[in-house]
Amino acid sequence: GLVQMKSGNYKASNEAFGKALAFEDVDRTLYLYIAQNAYKLQDYQGALEAIAQVRDLANEKASVLALEAECHWRLKQQDDAMRVLAEGIKRFPKEWNFYKQRFNYLVSLQLYQSALLDAQVYLANAKPNEKTVLSFIAALRNSGDTAKAIELAEEANIRFVQSAEVTVMLAHLYLDKEMIQAAADLFDEASI
Repeated sequence: GLVQMKSGNYKASNEAFGKALAFEDVDRTLYLYIAQNAYKLQDYQGALEAIAQVRDLANEKASVLALEAECHWRLKQQDDAMRVLAEGIKRFPKEWNFYKQRFNYLVSLQLYQSALLDAQVYLANAKPNEKTVLSFIAALRNSGDTAKAIELAEEANIRFVQSAEVTVMLAHLYLDKEMIQAAADLFDEASI
């Protein structure tokens, strides 16, 4: 099963894992491999079923909880996805990627205030790179919540002082709010 998995043949891999699970004393973590493969095959329900077989093991791994949440999300089970992320945050309080994942879900649900709070927690603790911060700002901007995007961009502009990209993003946001002089000053600053 592992050989097929490494070569990208996820269906054959899961078939082999399934056969192996018929034997006694088999490592139950095979279900986690089955879940990963099912996800890659876009069989989100199958991934959830595999995770359910080893709930105790799944609860010990932040990455499996994140996968479980994503499967629920892709199956349009938003409440379940949010519940799993909340559980993950409780179990792994320093696993900041849960906040990033939930941020993306909250933005798509147009719950911008909650999304901004998660972004702020993530940004304060995860020490993300400039690209990640810009993606958060862009998500808020694209959602139409320019005020929240500006709030985040202003924080980012302080954190990434040397970043012309962050400065330009903030300038564009100011233009969106028709703050022409502030935008012009930032464009000038970014060009130096």
